[in-house]
Amino acid sequence: MKNLGNYKTNKLDNYKFRKISGDNNKVHYDENFCLKTQFGIPIVYAQLIVVNCLLRLKTKKIIKNLNLIESLYCKFDKPVFLKE
Repeated sequence: MKNLGNYKTNKLDNYKFRKISGDNNKVHYDENFCLKTQFGIPIVYAQLIVVNCLLRLKTKKIIKNLNLIESLYCKFDKPVFLKE
């Protein structure tokens, strides 16, 4: 598949997604809380990554209309951390 470029997740995007989605799970933003988890640091919202990928596909004109997508299944084999 064609390389669509790189995107590094960041705190600001994660924060904005938290506000938009209303998902206040501390595993995504609270560094002190995350120290007590198996991850040790905040993990990025999976939906944020998926939305970013879909927007890139639309921008590159690989998908013409995102409204035509009826369903989507994504599986993450491991967590994604900020700056990945």
